Amino acid sequence: MMKSRRVLSSFSVMLMLALLAANASQALAQSPVSVTDDDVNRVASQLYCPVCENVTLDVCPTDICARWRESLRGKLALGWTDQQVIDYFVAQYGASVSGIPPKEGLSMLLYGVPPAAAVLLLAGGFLIVRKYKAVKPAATSPASPAAARSDGYRKKLEDDIEKELER
Repeated sequence: MMKSRRVLSSFSVMLMLALLAANASQALAQSPVSVTDDDVNRVASQLYCPVCENVTLDVCPTDICARWRESLRGKLALGWTDQQVIDYFVAQYGASVSGIPPKEGLSMLLYGVPPAAAVLLLAGGFLIVRKYKAVKPAATSPASPAAARSDGYRKKLEDDIEKELER
């Protein structure tokens, strides 16, 4: 009986050590990640300043953008992905901070109109080129009276030159 208690206690000690090791590895995996300025700027370049117009978060000098960058750094340090951080800022401050219009409502026109316009312009250009290729050049009109006088003068000039050369 004593022997079975020893085996049981050694088994429980080994089980506790295994559980502690598993918890330690999870704790290490959840420790904060080292975040560089390049990591912050990579995500910040995809977000826009809420105050300045058309200025990305990575280059904006305002105080609010400095606070946003620090918040962004903290979320990246917690292990958030770039897309999770962007989604968080869009959820908090609206779609205008992402610089990409949402694919809903009237914003869908921004996605559909440019390709449709390009197709229409290409089709129109094709039809115009085809029309101008089909037009035949006009037949030469009969010589005008001025052209006939010019031809007569030329003939006389050539005859005079030949006479001079024969002499």
